[in-house]
Amino acid sequence: CFVTGAEEKIYRVFDAPKSFIHNLQSISGKTLTDKNEEQRPLGANVPSLGLSNKPVFTIEEKSKEEIEKEKESINDGSDLYEPPKPADPVFLSRPPFEEELLQSTLWPEIQKLYGHGNYTFCVSSSKCGDLLATAVRAKSDPEQATIRLWETNTWKEVANLHAHKLTV
Repeated sequence: CFVTGAEEKIYRVFDAPKSFIHNLQSISGKTLTDKNEEQRPLGANVPSLGLSNKPVFTIEEKSKEEIEKEKESINDGSDLYEPPKPADPVFLSRPPFEEELLQSTLWPEIQKLYGHGNYTFCVSSSKCGDLLATAVRAKSDPEQATIRLWETNTWKEVANLHAHKLTV
């Protein structure tokens, strides 16, 4: 998993798709042990609004009729919205070219961690990876100067530690 926070009040959790694991093993020559291989999606897709990377578990093949129907609706102007780009996970044996980079490195978002009231500041995990600690900026509000602990199996908050008056 990969957890990140930016100029927002939530942390986002991502998990590597099968395409990324395969490409990493293939390019590096290292064999990785993957306990979650059966549960992993093939890749990820960015929806039209680009709010969260969605997991893709199967690649749908479109019939010729469906492709023609899409072309016709675009040509006659009846479809004002851009259809979502289909996911196309890339399985490589070499480093990806620029045009392949997005699909070969895109990870699906699996969880959002809410609870903090200010902008994200730091995140860390326990050595064995079963706990995650998050903190936010707390310049003047001691109520915000907390560390939240999350269990990574369920992504539930297990503790909210109040011990500081400023950013931790």
